Amino acid sequence: MNRFFISPSGAIVQADAGTHITTIISNPALFGLDESFIQLAYSKYDEKMGREGQAREEILITLFKMGWCRGNYFPQNDKYIINCWELNGRTKQNLRKMASEASKGNIVNSKTIYSDVMIQVFNTNEVKSTNITGLLSGYMAFKNVMLNKHSTLL
Repeated sequence: MNRFFISPSGAIVQADAGTHITTIISNPALFGLDESFIQLAYSKYDEKMGREGQAREEILITLFKMGWCRGNYFPQNDKYIINCWELNGRTKQNLRKMASEASKGNIVNSKTIYSDVMIQVFNTNEVKSTNITGLLSGYMAFKNVMLNKHSTLL
């Protein structure tokens, strides 16, 4: 699996520290956060720093509200899963930039123009489906995806 972020300006930031949360913890300033915010979130839930629990979820949702998106690429089924707060004009523009980078092989080692893309939109609790080609076209024809009550993409 390849892990990355899409910044509010559309830049791709690889999650080089292993997981998304360890990348945030290792460089909070990059994400517009400070160490005390992260420490407070982990102490609030009495969790060990770096644990993938409730503090992680709170930190990620804070980033999503700031305009960040989180991405994962799963090569075994050639699928991207993107988490974002809302699917507004800026997010769509950033997804188009991400698709452009993916089509050039700059996110993963292969050019993935037909890869499926699932987008989890947190403020509406929706999951949208498209592919890299659809994102590149600018048309952004999304299909809604139904998840069962036990499914989660976070």
